[in-house]
Amino acid sequence: MKTAVFGDSAAALNTAIKIASAGNDVQLVCDGLNREGVTAITYDKMRGKYDVIVFIDDADNKLLSWQTGQFLKPDGYIITLQPGAPEEELKANFGENRVVFGIYGEDKILLEASQNAEKAASLLGAQICENITEKRFSLMCEAAFGGISSVAGCSIELICANEAWINIMVNTAKEFFAICEKKQVYGLTLNGYIPADLLTMRGFFKKKYPAKKICAAVPDYSKKTPVNEFEAIVSYAKACGTDAPYCNITLRLLKGISSGKIKRGPANVKSYLS
Repeated sequence: MKTAVFGDSAAALNTAIKIASAGNDVQLVCDGLNREGVTAITYDKMRGKYDVIVFIDDADNKLLSWQTGQFLKPDGYIITLQPGAPEEELKANFGENRVVFGIYGEDKILLEASQNAEKAASLLGAQICENITEKRFSLMCEAAFGGISSVAGCSIELICANEAWINIMVNTAKEFFAICEKKQVYGLTLNGYIPADLLTMRGFFKKKYPAKKICAAVPDYSKKTPVNEFEAIVSYAKACGTDAPYCNITLRLLKGISSGKIKRGPANVKSYLS
């Protein structure tokens, strides 16, 4: 079976090696090196048609959503392990039964039940989960809070010391929770903390809540750029008919940071206030 695995991380390499060890013809699409039966190539070197295309990590959503089609066989299918995958676009472009959604969770790969899920699970050594929407939204919830940390270039704890950034964080979170309500996703937590508690950031320094502990519940995104996750959040907002101006601004800033046109830092607060 000819398979392409997109990703630059150790997880992508290990996944490619695992698929290759079962006798499949595997190409790792990245800037890495060939290893253990896996041919590493760059995107422009892809040729022919693939039975399966696997997306891991932060593979470009544009590749995932439309350019990939030219490389997929008519009966082939896509596996995406990105929590921020553009779900609606993928279903519209390839058909609901040709996309298998999954995530890395608890040191294992979880796949949502679908037409090709059993074949995908066999290929990846994964487990099938009846509904992973809540798990995907939990990871996007981390990005919704962490994305502000990324734009500001500092930890959540430092953001909580600035009233303007607190307002941005709170409004971004409210937009995300409005999407969750429309998607009927409830009960999200961040390392055991209910996200709603994080909206009381103004009370942190009045000792109403244990600031450091709650801040520690939010992963440090100060050096990450969760573009794909925010693209998914904005896409869900549009599909649900929910206004998300703060998420849209954050997405624009994250794209600018990713391209090198914008620098992380406190000065980015101006983009939200203008």
